[in-house]
Amino acid sequence: MADLVVHGEAIEWADPALKAALQDLRALEGGSAAIDSMGCEYLVASFLRAHGFDASKALEKIASTAEWRQGSGAAAARQQLSSKSIEFEDFPHSATVNAHMPLHESLQAVERRGLPYSVRCMGLMDVGQLFEKLTETEMLEWQLWVNEWRLKRLEKYAAATGHLGDVTIVQDMTAPDGILAMWRKNRGKQHLMRKITHILDEHYPELLGAVLLTNAPWAVHAIIKILWPVLPARISE
Repeated sequence: MADLVVHGEAIEWADPALKAALQDLRALEGGSAAIDSMGCEYLVASFLRAHGFDASKALEKIASTAEWRQGSGAAAARQQLSSKSIEFEDFPHSATVNAHMPLHESLQAVERRGLPYSVRCMGLMDVGQLFEKLTETEMLEWQLWVNEWRLKRLEKYAAATGHLGDVTIVQDMTAPDGILAMWRKNRGKQHLMRKITHILDEHYPELLGAVLLTNAPWAVHAIIKILWPVLPARISE
């Protein structure tokens, strides 16, 4: 069966270092094949920047991610997002996720630079109810669609500006039952967070930018200290 590859918009990169790195990558053995099989020059460019524009260092990660995208469902999600008009709330399992994890993300959620942002109300999240109705595999599928949708939005930004971007995450920590009570109730799913951050780190470099905490009580500092060791170094830095 042929690989699913949906190429994005043509991008005229503004950064001379990135342009040179893309040329270097195509000149390497297997480089052109890796770019073509990825089907997303924006993602290739993100890997290059994450590796200091060293094409030889980035090639292995680019090739492994191109292969991963075929087996993980990422390429299939990209194909559907590219061929149909699909809104954020139409993603697989979105109705269940939205009912138990208040959030806002839409085409209208754009900050003044023209980059997307997402708002999550983690203190109002009901993990128990969510995972009574959703398996962890289904949650990971939903997150995969979110990643691909964000990637397409950043591609559009790059096509318009010539620059790489990222998604700002706004975490509203309002918790009516108290942040520590919320943390104790939800900590059983830390392993799922590790899976999600691993996928982001390995296959979507620099997709996420700043994480802004609002309405955060003092207890959040203690929780962050606990979370820090499970985050990949690039994300925590």
